[in-house]
Amino acid sequence: MAYKHPDAVIIVFCKAPIPNQVKTRLTRVLSPEQACDIHIELSLKTLQLVTQVKLCPVQLWCAPSIEHDFFSAVADTYPVTLWQQQGCDLGERMQHAFCSALKNYSRALLMGCDCPSLTSQDLEEALTALQQGDDVVLAPAEDGGYVLSA
Repeated sequence: MAYKHPDAVIIVFCKAPIPNQVKTRLTRVLSPEQACDIHIELSLKTLQLVTQVKLCPVQLWCAPSIEHDFFSAVADTYPVTLWQQQGCDLGERMQHAFCSALKNYSRALLMGCDCPSLTSQDLEEALTALQQGDDVVLAPAEDGGYVLSA
């Protein structure tokens, strides 16, 4: 497949859609199953976004297990490779994913699967900034966190 940035990779972190384990903050007003359905919808929207524009290869980093049926179905639908998240906390898991990806690619973007405000233009701008020599790219989230790091 021809990519615009073949020496870069997009890393997407995703949890398996298991009720009471995803989108738990939403369960104050939704059932665990409804929150899980939202997680699935956001995950599929993210995978469609990152694969349709063919900017670069995409790695889907899975938790808690790469063996969940959701990940197998996703890999059959989207051009992604599956990887197992490793580490005790989010920081360790992110570091492991970056270190693994940067063994094979010059640049890497890491994002969650629940970033509906990100656009293909955002991803393109982040990859271009890295290509032009920026060391880090962050996209802030409204809740004070971030939705993209590179």
